[in-house]
Amino acid sequence: MPIDLATVYRKLQSMERRGLIVSRWEESPSGPKRRIYQLTDAGVAAAQDAVKELEDVAEMVSCALNSPTLVK
Repeated sequence: MPIDLATVYRKLQSMERRGLIVSRWEESPSGPKRRIYQLTDAGVAAAQDAVKELEDVAEMVSCALNSPTLVK
């Protein structure tokens, strides 16, 4: 699946506005400066919440697929 970099950077800007990440410019040994992104404490908590939600969905799907009432 192709990745639209403009979309990625818009998402990063949105995350920064919401306080989930911070960014800084860093010198690059080979070329222009790079923007470095880092999760904040709020970003770590949001990521942990997202992982928990995905685990819950995976558990529900697994239960549904293994249900004896499911017609296979």
